Amino acid sequence: MSLLSSVLCAYDNFFVFGDSLSDVGNAPNTRDLNFEGRWSNGNVWAEYLASMLGLAPATKSSDYSAGDTFATNNINFAYGGAMTSFGTTSATGIPSIDEQIFGKKNALGHVTDIDKGFARYDLDFGENDLVSIWAGANNLFFTVTITDYEVMALQAASDMYTNIENLILKGAKNLLILNLPDIGNTPCYKNDEEGKANASLFSTTFNAALFENVELLKIANPDTDFIYIDMYAIFNDLLYNPLAYGFEIVDTSLISVYDNGHLPTDEESSKYLFYDDVHPTTAGHQMLATLIYSQIPEPAHYALFFGFIALAFALYRKRRLR
Repeated sequence: MSLLSSVLCAYDNFFVFGDSLSDVGNAPNTRDLNFEGRWSNGNVWAEYLASMLGLAPATKSSDYSAGDTFATNNINFAYGGAMTSFGTTSATGIPSIDEQIFGKKNALGHVTDIDKGFARYDLDFGENDLVSIWAGANNLFFTVTITDYEVMALQAASDMYTNIENLILKGAKNLLILNLPDIGNTPCYKNDEEGKANASLFSTTFNAALFENVELLKIANPDTDFIYIDMYAIFNDLLYNPLAYGFEIVDTSLISVYDNGHLPTDEESSKYLFYDDVHPTTAGHQMLATLIYSQIPEPAHYALFFGFIALAFALYRKRRLR
């Protein structure tokens, strides 16, 4: 075995920030066919991805108790229903993305429950930690009065700029950033032409602004590795070419068909892309994790380290062969 192959290259920890697409039970789902409170019928993408990266899946951060550390793997801070900022989520009681970083805030915007956020550790992210952030859709779903979908999407993208910047300030060096799928293409809007158009407008406006914001952050933070995943393109490919990915039903949700008490078999469930009107089945999550994994590089500082190792090993071999 060579020196290079004997060294394991992997991320140390995987921290997850987001909403119900990433939640492992912090805000439990109580609908039929849910798996231990997840917004799906099984594990979600972040759990599958953790396994692919050789890490223990992150457990729900709401299990935290004083004294817990990174080693306890209580590192999934995503909450179902989370919106992009405190100002848009105070009425729901669900920690927004910025609160998942710093802790729960009161009506005045002051942190009153630090245990709800990453700040509870009083540490920065490690150089070799992977940090994911995926949110924005709930700004569409839970805003009571919408007068301009584009303005709302731009505000959500602006919030995400701030959230990503704060993660960087907390030491994040390997950022996994996911944009929104075309929400208008989910089963939620299949019979609502106006709703579909508005949801699609929100998605495309948000994604364009998020991409521009990430590009600005790249310039300002050249020592940070930005892994930008185009979930819009991924989901559309799944929807328009489902058989290529092993799915047969993409316009109807699993739960809508099996809400009469019949428990579907794993084989039956695996045919569906959507668990409910907007969330993927666990089979969908597993496919998403596979596609995301294919775009994740090794940690940036490992790549540099291995470059030096490779050079040293090459020089060593050259001297031995003289």
